[in-house]
Amino acid sequence: MVFAGAADPTYLDPALVSDGESFRVTEQIFESLVKLKPGTTLIQPALAKSWTSKNAKDWTFSLRHNVKFQDGTPFNAAAVCYNYNRQYNFKGAFQDASATYYWQTVFGGFKHNESADLSPSLYIGCTPHGKYSVTIHLRTPSGPFLPAQVISSFAIQSPTALKKYGADSGELRNGTFYPTGSYAFSHPTGTGPFKFVSWTVGEKIVLAANPTYWGPKPKIKTLIIRPISNNSARLQGASDRRGAGR
Repeated sequence: MVFAGAADPTYLDPALVSDGESFRVTEQIFESLVKLKPGTTLIQPALAKSWTSKNAKDWTFSLRHNVKFQDGTPFNAAAVCYNYNRQYNFKGAFQDASATYYWQTVFGGFKHNESADLSPSLYIGCTPHGKYSVTIHLRTPSGPFLPAQVISSFAIQSPTALKKYGADSGELRNGTFYPTGSYAFSHPTGTGPFKFVSWTVGEKIVLAANPTYWGPKPKIKTLIIRPISNNSARLQGASDRRGAGR
């Protein structure tokens, strides 16, 4: 299947992007703890089967069993905590809004803020309870916390791949964040229905059906996303689906 998008993604680490063209791709590769029921604002289980909070401050999630990341790494409570703590501990260039727009929008600042403009972090920690239960701790009660977790920026990524491919290396270039490791360009690794194959900038991104996906298996074996910035050309192109926005 060929899909015509409006532009290339910025990059493919969902924690570090905030644009629709990037999310169009990352939402095929990654999943969050919860998701929206299509066409509604109803929150549904995703990687979490259920959740509870008595005070809107400490949120406990029961996680799915027998889920693996596309590199074979097990999905579990430790992986969830790793992902939230990763963003909480971001330093330097990663604290720029061009890198962590949605983290700052939802949680404010970081464990150690490097700018007086950043507020104290709403997120303060994550506790695993065995392999398949985890509690996320907030500084103060927050009703918006749960619905915010449907955003792709809070998708759970393979800790193995993040560490192996330098996901936490980055710098500011002319005031804009840029990853310097290879993870965000060549090795994005999640639990979603499609896995990353290749990205030829300006030409196409190729995704393949994930054979170990825990949910309903994709009916499409290969998904190709081509960037076509010209609206008329995109509408006239030989793509199976076309997107002018997110």
